[in-house]
Parts: sequence; structure tokens; C-alpha cells
Amino acid sequence: MISPAIHVESKTRSSDAIKQRVILACARAARGVSRLMPVIYEGRIIAWLGWSLRENCAMWTMHHPWMHTLIDEDGLLCSFNSVDDLIYNTTQNGQMRQLWWFKWHGSTSTVSLWSHLYTLAGFPNAGVFNGAAFTARQHTDGEIGALMHGGNVSPKTKHVVSSFTRAEMTSVAVTETFVTVLYDMVTSYDQCNFGNTTATVNFTNTLPALRYTGAGDFGLQIMGCQHVATAGGLTYNALKYTSIGGIAGQTCPTTLVQPSSSGAPGVGAAPVTAFGQIDSSGGDSAILNAPLVNGDTGVTQLDSINYTGPNVGDVNDYILGYQLAWMPIYGGFDYTYAHDYVKQIPSLPRIRDGACLTLAMHFVGGSANKWHGGVNVAWA
Repeated sequence: MISPAIHVESKTRSSDAIKQRVILACARAARGVSRLMPVIYEGRIIAWLGWSLRENCAMWTMHHPWMHTLIDEDGLLCSFNSVDDLIYNTTQNGQMRQLWWFKWHGSTSTVSLWSHLYTLAGFPNAGVFNGAAFTARQHTDGEIGALMHGGNVSPKTKHVVSSFTRAEMTSVAVTETFVTVLYDMVTSYDQCNFGNTTATVNFTNTLPALRYTGAGDFGLQIMGCQHVATAGGLTYNALKYTSIGGIAGQTCPTTLVQPSSSGAPGVGAAPVTAFGQIDSSGGDSAILNAPLVNGDTGVTQLDSINYTGPNVGDVNDYILGYQLAWMPIYGGFDYTYAHDYVKQIPSLPRIRDGACLTLAMHFVGGSANKWHGGVNVAWA
């Protein structure tokens, strides 16, 4: 159950009630995501949403027209000096790439959990978590499973300028909301196997994270997914990491469990998130990111994990990544949602050289569907 969020506008129009349902659905999916993100409805930004680690609840504010005015006056905070400069570089200099992706759930997805689309069939081809257990593996744009984005452009910088997402389905209620996240998978710890015991395992970090760990960076978020379908129940007594500030042995400040998976990952079903957060009533709710110590914006590596394993054969993959853009889909089947990151959502997320772009999706209803999408990037 999500805690009350801060500041909600309510009017008499029925459309406002629908917008609030969209915001609440995104709030449920945003548990633990400390980065401020926009909420989109019918092609327009309607609110800004984030998760407060201090208050442990979702916080949002409704979007207002004056926010656009400030953006128009102040220009774009990136390598483009103005909107005209962006148009010139994409049309005259050809510094733009249109990317397309397609993923297919061959079997029913797991309801109300996050799923990683990296291992699903489609385009890009299915990736594989095949590294050594509990050992850091570096990811780049040259691997199978990564969305190709045109290669390195340094000293220029590359940014997401627009995107679209389309759900091709036949049996989804009009009230269901799906949230897609484009992220850069930087490091993973693959095929981490657990026994029916309580033990501590150290992670091996011979290969460091390649991106988002330098001066001025916010660090990476800890995500995860099941490597094989299990009954779940694995409890993380202490998941420790090194923060972006260089402090080793930081412990995630909550009890995390592994939710169950109804599909076999890699056999038509996307692997679901490995994290559920225990609430005050003893139940758990799925989250995309593991919560961090208050004040930590991100991590550079995983250090160790102490676990209690009631099921022999639990195997998980742990991911360190950086989320770039959130793309909600609302209103039933066969709808296409487009997002403009220049004016509509003034963020222009930067894609680093070598970024391994992939996707995660939060499903409200379980379904066997085909998902289409596109990402337009430009650089200067």
C-alpha cells in the first residue's frame, strides 16, 4: 500500500479523475525511485513524480504552463544551445538516429511486478545473463540484447529527443496502466545461486562499472531479476554496496524479499524483478530499485549479500543501471504514446558512449503481448 503523496489537485471534470488514476498507477511503480520523473497522459506531461527516501512515500506536483515558459526563456541545458540548434544539427548535419525496438511476451506476464525485457525475443535479439556467479560483468552497446544507438560521439554528447511506445494486445482493460523504462545496463552479476541456508556471499568486482561513476555523476541504481522461475521466498537480510561517494559496506535500509515468478524467464516470459519490499503489515510490494541509505544517490558496485534461502535452486541476476526515460502506456489496447523530451518533457536524457540500452516494464495486468517502441536520439 502506497503512502499518501504530497499535493494532488482535484477538479470536477471526469478527465481529472482519470489523470489521478494515471498518477497513482505511476506512483505505485515508482517505489524506491528517487529521481524526479514526468507523468504523461494523452501525449502531455500532467505531473512530476518521485519517491522520497526520507518520508518513504511518493511525492508529486501537478504540471503547470508556467513551467514551459521558464524552459523557453532559459534554453536547453545540454550540448544544444537552442531548439534551433537542435533542429539544425539533426536536419543539416544528420546528427540523429531513429531507433526501433520490438519485444514479445510469448506467455502471460506476471501481474504487478517489474519485468526486464533484455532476455525476451524480438529486436534487439534476446540477451543472456551468462556471466560467472556473483562476479561483475560489464555491458556495452556491442553486445546481443542491446539497442544500437549509433556508436560513440565524444566529445559531443548524445541525447534522447523523443520516443514512442505501442502495446499490441487484445484483452487489456481500459483502466490498466503499463510503465516502460529505458535504462542503461552498466554492470550485472549473473546466475547468482542460493542454497537452503543462511549465509553471506561476497561479490567479485575485478571489472569496475564503465559509466556514471565519475566526478559529478549520481551513481547507479540496484535492480534485479530472477534467472529461473522459482517459488520465491529468498530473503535478503543485508544487501551491501559501495556508494557513489566511495563508502563501502553501505546496507540497503529495508528488508527485501524475492517475489515469485509465474513464467520461465527466457522461455517466452520476461524475468521479473528480484526485489519486494516488506511493509509494516508484513506484506511485500514489488520495486524496481533497491532502496539506498538516506543521502546516497547511487552506487558503484555490490559488496556482499547475507541471505536466508528457504528454497534450494533460487538463482537471481543483479543489475546496476541508470534509468533514462519513463514511458507510461494507459487506456487499453492498440494505443500509441509519444513523448517529446525537448518541450513536453524538458529532460533530454543523455546517452553515454558505449551505453547498453535496454528496457524494463511494470505490468498491472498479466498478458501475452507484443510491444513496439522507438527512441530518437540526437547529438551535438
